[in-house]
Amino acid sequence: MTSDSNNNDTEPTPPWLASIPLEPSHQTLAVLIVHPGRAVVPPEGLAEVLRFWADGRGGWIGAARAAHGLWGYIDGEGRWRVPPTLHNARSFSEDGLARFCDGGRWGFIDLTGAVVIPPAFDHAQPFRHGLSAVQVGQDAWRIINRTGRTTCDEVFHELGAFGANGLARATLWKKSRNERTHGFVDGTGRWVIEPHFRDARPFGESATTAASLDGDLYGLIDAKGHWVLQPRYPRIDAFNAEGLAFFDEPNAWDNGHGYLNERGKVVVKGGRHLSPRMACGVAANSYDGTSFLMADGTPLPTPPLSYGTDFSTESCYAVARTAAARSGATAPAHWGLLHPEGRFVPAPEHLLEPLTDGDGWMVAHPPDTPLVPFLTRDGQLAFIDGEGAITWRAHYDGQQVALLDAAGTPLWRSGVRENCWPPGPFFNAPLTDHLENLETLDGIVPLALDLLADAEARLHRLAAGDELAPDGPVDGEDGDGDDGDDGDSDEDQEPGQVQADRTVVVRRVMRAYLSESHNGSYEFLCTDLNRAVDEARMAMVQQLTERLGAADPNPEHTAPWHRRGEYTQAWPVALAKPLPGDSGALHEAREQWLTLY
Repeated sequence: MTSDSNNNDTEPTPPWLASIPLEPSHQTLAVLIVHPGRAVVPPEGLAEVLRFWADGRGGWIGAARAAHGLWGYIDGEGRWRVPPTLHNARSFSEDGLARFCDGGRWGFIDLTGAVVIPPAFDHAQPFRHGLSAVQVGQDAWRIINRTGRTTCDEVFHELGAFGANGLARATLWKKSRNERTHGFVDGTGRWVIEPHFRDARPFGESATTAASLDGDLYGLIDAKGHWVLQPRYPRIDAFNAEGLAFFDEPNAWDNGHGYLNERGKVVVKGGRHLSPRMACGVAANSYDGTSFLMADGTPLPTPPLSYGTDFSTESCYAVARTAAARSGATAPAHWGLLHPEGRFVPAPEHLLEPLTDGDGWMVAHPPDTPLVPFLTRDGQLAFIDGEGAITWRAHYDGQQVALLDAAGTPLWRSGVRENCWPPGPFFNAPLTDHLENLETLDGIVPLALDLLADAEARLHRLAAGDELAPDGPVDGEDGDGDDGDDGDSDEDQEPGQVQADRTVVVRRVMRAYLSESHNGSYEFLCTDLNRAVDEARMAMVQQLTERLGAADPNPEHTAPWHRRGEYTQAWPVALAKPLPGDSGALHEAREQWLTLY
């Protein structure tokens, strides 16, 4: 959205961008350019828009990818300044030029969309301070100015972007030894800092940068190549917008990480999970975002949290979830937005959870758009600002989706398509999302009867002298649990025992495990998933008990030893047909066990 204030001291803001899922899988999106009271999109549709830049004529321009996959440059009204026929397009730099790729060659346009340097290069770095590095052949980079002319005859193996101090990292390749060393050159190609470093970071906007003589330990150097901080850390990243550089302590798992200032002083000291992504002067200091450190090294005062994202540079807040109260209190956990001073703003009660992508991760903010999308409890989508106020709503009816403003005024409507619904909840997924071999919990009895019939048929085939083939892995196994010992590990067993084991039929009916990365980041979700498993188990036991009678919690025949648990329940079920040779003397000889574990 744009601001048209009459106050000359107020800079106009670029249009906001709305990214609207068009189907539950989150694979197809509609990207809209949104102004107060209206939203625009070109006929080709948009799949992505990079950051808008003021064009110097009261408008905006930004690189954009059309729905058909090619790139161009679009203005704030959805009109193409450069048609979407390019293979790639990048954002503008502060120099007012942007790189684009056409036919495999890179060139530059200005803020009007005019080509100022024709596409003639294999690759190109962004313009910085009037200079750019361009690739003119294999392992051959040169320096050009804004007119596209080379500034010198020097050719470099690699060349990075120029920093505020006028230096670019350059690489020297000693082909005979296949050795690459790094130094820094100025705009004339002169080596200001000789190439004797095994590794070095670009200067960027900082007065110092990280460098290493051996590739193992890093220190900080100034624009003359003098050590500001002698090499001592295994890792030092580039300096961020706060003028701080993330670093690893030796043995970081035990000793942690931190942030250095340009003089090499440690100003933030964190633990093993300190995030390297500091934004708005705040960095997470835990793997699940339950604690944060500020740029001065002090803890961010927050309410107790069970989860938090990194802070966003677009909005200057993080999506967070409070911790549920303990010790008998009843306050539930709440999703909301965490501000850089530690203030937590809960999302409105009718919002269910933040929108996630198809893999269960939080969706990223579009450029210059300080809104967070949330799923609503009635299955729709809402976008909230930093104070929790709803700015937009996306309303779905199964065939179309409409974007509405806060007053309910339609801003845009999609075309008609099948299955036009928002993605489903990830953190509050229904039980049925975790079922396997079942559509609903009501299917447990029919499945159990099918398994009993299958097992009995195997018994009769074995009694008739048939050789049973292995059943294969349990449905849905993927090797990341301890579910994999049922299959074909028969080498150490007697043949008769192998055949007896193959009369057992196993089917997984529920799986709540997500992944190691999900379980680490969303530790709070493990409790919720365990609760869901318990609820499903109780419902299954109830239905099986109504059909088969009371369960035996300590059966004579139960699950394999590596599958037993405190929740094992089993039901003895009479065979439909006695096995050959059954005298009837033993009641157990006419039973098989159905076990839920």
